[in-house]
Amino acid sequence: LPLAVSHDNSPLPIGERAGKNKPPTLNPALTQPMINLTTLPIEYHEQDTRKQLYRATAAQIAVCEEALHFHFENDYKNLLLQYGEGTIAYCIRTYSPEKIQREQSEWLARISEYWFWDDGADILSKAQVQDSICLADTFNGDEIIYRDGHYYILPRDSETIYPVGDTFTTVADWFMTSGVIYEPISANEWTFTPFTSSRDEDGA
Repeated sequence: LPLAVSHDNSPLPIGERAGKNKPPTLNPALTQPMINLTTLPIEYHEQDTRKQLYRATAAQIAVCEEALHFHFENDYKNLLLQYGEGTIAYCIRTYSPEKIQREQSEWLARISEYWFWDDGADILSKAQVQDSICLADTFNGDEIIYRDGHYYILPRDSETIYPVGDTFTTVADWFMTSGVIYEPISANEWTFTPFTSSRDEDGA
């Protein structure tokens, strides 16, 4: 699916958007456990006849790291090795190492031309975002970027930037429970659905 380049009012696939610039703090009233990215139940698409995971290999990860001059954070690396490319709770879309490497330059060109996040300048400047790696996104077009050992969210429908910790577990938990961008997603919906961005290309 193409990434969004404008802030429109299209229908949201999951929950409702929260108010602009709401601080990214967890709701203390929530009693759900923190998400565990190593024990996600696998939920296949009904039309997926393969019923398989599209796991990354250590070699693919190493090639991506060398090409883009960074190192994957351990939680995200382990997620790619264990589950691969797909979606978490039909909300977060994980990228394969090949997709990350292939689309990084296009992503940089797009955010350089279409820049919306001036309200987040106290978190990251435009130049700092341009020095980041886009590792994942959501179905609504919120982008998950990684820079200097920390994750940040470039929201589609807000002009701020959210810092969301230094592990992908904290990123996923923030999306599932904080209520900042999506309404909280209940723990029984924390599943992983395999998907590969190259599926159409190889005739799947």
